[in-house]
Amino acid sequence: MYRYVALTWDQENAQAREAVRDLIAAMEGEAEGWRKVLAVDGFMVWHVGEREGRMQTYLIRNDAGLAEGGVVLGKLFKRATAQHLVPTCLDGPESHSIIHTKGRHLTTNYWGRYVAFIRDEKGDGLNILRDPIGSFPCYYMRYRMVEIYFSYMPDIRKITGMSFSINWDHVAHFMAYGPQKTEQTGLGEVSELLPGQCLETPFPDNDPSFYWSPADIARNDPLEDIEQAARELRQTTRHCVAAWAACYNNVFHNLSGGLDSAIVLNCLKQAAVPPRISCINYFTEERQGDERCYARLAAEQASVPLYETCLSSANISLRRVLRLIKEAKPGNYLYERARDHFEPTWIREIGAEACFYGSGGDNVFFQPETHLGAVDFVQSHGLRSLLWRVALEAARLDRRSVWSVLTILLKQCFLKSYDRMKYIRNGYKTSLMAPDLIETLDPSRVLHPVLRMEEHIPPGKFFHIFIATSCPDYYEPLERKEDFLEPVLPLFSQPLVELCLRIPTWIMTAGGRERGLARRAFSDHIPQEIVRREAKGGADILYHAVLKRNLPFVKEMLLDGLLVRQGLLQRKGLEKVLSGDDHSVSAELVKILFHVGTEAWARDWYKG
Repeated sequence: MYRYVALTWDQENAQAREAVRDLIAAMEGEAEGWRKVLAVDGFMVWHVGEREGRMQTYLIRNDAGLAEGGVVLGKLFKRATAQHLVPTCLDGPESHSIIHTKGRHLTTNYWGRYVAFIRDEKGDGLNILRDPIGSFPCYYMRYRMVEIYFSYMPDIRKITGMSFSINWDHVAHFMAYGPQKTEQTGLGEVSELLPGQCLETPFPDNDPSFYWSPADIARNDPLEDIEQAARELRQTTRHCVAAWAACYNNVFHNLSGGLDSAIVLNCLKQAAVPPRISCINYFTEERQGDERCYARLAAEQASVPLYETCLSSANISLRRVLRLIKEAKPGNYLYERARDHFEPTWIREIGAEACFYGSGGDNVFFQPETHLGAVDFVQSHGLRSLLWRVALEAARLDRRSVWSVLTILLKQCFLKSYDRMKYIRNGYKTSLMAPDLIETLDPSRVLHPVLRMEEHIPPGKFFHIFIATSCPDYYEPLERKEDFLEPVLPLFSQPLVELCLRIPTWIMTAGGRERGLARRAFSDHIPQEIVRREAKGGADILYHAVLKRNLPFVKEMLLDGLLVRQGLLQRKGLEKVLSGDDHSVSAELVKILFHVGTEAWARDWYKG
C-alpha cells in the first residue's frame, strides 16, 4: 500500500522546528519503513510502500541539475507515445517545463494517478497539484505550525496523536447525495485538495487554482461523427488499459458479466505485453444476482481462468464494519463487506499484484437511461431534421413515448429552461433523514467547483461531467493494510474521460441504448450476448437477507446512534422501517445499510 506524508514549515519558527522533529521521530519509530524522499528548505517528503513501475516517486530537477525541484508521487504515463514508461528522475527540459508552468505541464503532457510537489523557480515557494481524475488522495491540515499533506488519514492519526472533530455538515451532505470530492472532509481539521487543483504555499490571498476544466473540454472541439467517435473510443480505451497493464506481471480482474468489465478484459488481452490474467465473478444464490453465464462467455473468448464465488448472507457480518480502518470521510462500505471474506484468499493463491475493474464505465460511457441527450441536441442544434432520430432514441432509452419526449423538447426550445440539478438532487436522499434538515442542504456542494458557476453546459453533458469526475479513491476500506490489493480502474483514465466529455450525450447513447457508443465500438470484440444485454444484475435479495440476519446489530447501531442524536436520521422512521415489515425494509434497504457504515465511521471519530 503506497502512502506519503509531506511537511512544510517556516524554518525561522522555533515551534514549527520542534513539531517537525517530533513528527520525524514518530515516523522513524514506525516499523513500516517510512523513507525520506526529499528534504530541502522547510520542505520534506516521506513515503512507504513504493513499487517501481507501479506507485513510486519521480524526482524533478532544479535549474542547477539537482533533483531538488520537487517530486511527483504515484504513477505517471506520458501522453502521445506508445512507450508508457517515465524515468524516476525527470530530465532537465521536462523538469524545467514542470517548474516554469507551476505544474500545468503535467496535466497536459502526462496522465495517471499522482500528487506533485513542485518548488517554484526561486526555490522559496511550493505548488501542490493533484491529478485531474483524482483517484490518489491529497489531504492537508495544520499541526503545531506545520502544514501536513498526506494520502492516508490513519497514518496521521497515529503519527500526530491528535484528536479530530466531526464535520457534521459534510456527513449530512454525504448521507443525502453520496460520496463526494469537496474541499471539506468529514473531519473539521482536515481539508482535501481537489482533482486538477493546485495550491500554492506560502498560502496566497487567492483561492487554489484549477488547471483542468471538464466543462471546457466538453465545450471545445466536440466530436459528433459517430463512426469516428466509436473508433477513437475503442483506440483510447485500449491505450489506457494497456498502459496500466504494463505496470504488472500478474493481475486479478473482477469480471461481473457486464459490458464494462468485458471491455476491460478484451483490452487487457489486446495489450502489447498482456499480464497474466485471472478473473473472478461474484454471484448470489438468487437469479437476480447471478451473471455467471455472461462472465463465462467473456472469459472463454479471452482464454483466461475464471473463479466463481457465491456470496451468501451467512458469510456477511455487518459487525465487521466497526473494525474497518476509517478514513477522513465516510464511505460506502456495503460492497466491500460482501466480497472481502473471499478476496485475500484468492490473492494469495494466484499471487496477483493488482485488481482491475470495469468500474467507471457507467460514468464515463454514460449509462443513465434518460432523454437528456435529446435535450442537449436541441440546445446545441435547434429543431433540425436529425432531431427525429435523436428523439426516437431518447424515447427508447427513457421508456416513454416519442410524443412525450417531443413535448419536453418543444418546452425546452421555447422556454429555454431545464432543471440541471434534478438528477443530482435525487441522490441518496431517504425518508429516514429529517425533512427540515434536507431543506437546508445545498446539492451544488457535491459538484466539481468548475461546474458550480457553469451556466452554458447543456443538462445531459452537465450530468455526464458530474458522474465522469466521480472516481473512487485509491484506498479501499480494509480491516488490515496487509489485505490491500492495488485497485486499477482504467476506464477512469484522463485521456478516456477527456475523449468521452468531448462526445455529445446523444452520440454516447447511440441507438437509444445506455452506453450505446461503447457497445458500437466493441461490438466485434466482446461476446454479442453481452453487447446486446441491457439488464443489470443486482444483489438486493442478498442485501435484504444480510439486513434480516443482522437486524439486532442494525437496531443497536442506528436507533440510539450518533446520526439520530445529531438529528440527521429520524428515530420514529427508523423504528417503523426496522420493525420487521418486509415492504418497509425493501423500500429503504440499501440506504439503511449505507447509514450503518456512516454510523460506524462517526463512532470511530466521535470524542463527545
